[in-house]
Amino acid sequence: DETETDSEREEEKKSSDKEKDDMDNLASGEESIHDEDHKLCLKQASLLLTSMNAGVVVGVASLFYNLAPHDELLKVAKPLVRIQRNKKSIQYIVLANIATIAAKKPIIFRPYWKEFFVHPTDPLYVKELKLDILSNVATEMTISTILKEFQVYTRDPDKEFVSKTIQAIGRCAQLMPSIAERCMRLLMQLVTSPTEGVVAQAVVIIRQLLQNHRGLHVGLVKQ
Repeated sequence: DETETDSEREEEKKSSDKEKDDMDNLASGEESIHDEDHKLCLKQASLLLTSMNAGVVVGVASLFYNLAPHDELLKVAKPLVRIQRNKKSIQYIVLANIATIAAKKPIIFRPYWKEFFVHPTDPLYVKELKLDILSNVATEMTISTILKEFQVYTRDPDKEFVSKTIQAIGRCAQLMPSIAERCMRLLMQLVTSPTEGVVAQAVVIIRQLLQNHRGLHVGLVKQ
């Protein structure tokens, strides 16, 4: 019967659309938990976020990152920031986890953005992670301070760190087009650096920005 066939097709389409919506919600972190065992797992695991054992906290954070909806994932931010600040021996591991989460869910760590400012005694691999995190969690409200901080970093005697900072400035411009011109002006200052590697990195990032914001920056470069 043709009517029955059309009805079946309509049901199949509705089912397919629902599956797609469910997947979209899952990917965006907007899903809700209906399974009681799932809820209980997250509830019990959250109690361990106050543990003094950094490995336990990182493990719980990993669990929440993979299984928790957005509102539950918010719970891991403060404990992770606490242990990265107080447990220098595993700071890199903690920051790596924070960077992974911040890349997809930057809003979670935005209240703690100042915690990721670079310290002179930080090793380069820690500095790189902090630059990455700062680039991702920056907002219209915080970007001015972050760029001023980056400008300080560009005067660091470690030229490799300076190059990483230049890349971070470029990432900020890509993620926040509204501040691209400000980033470009900062990068243009570095073109006069006496260090060849710094100049080369600045030119690379400037070229990338021009390719993505050609109309905005033509006048700036001609100046």
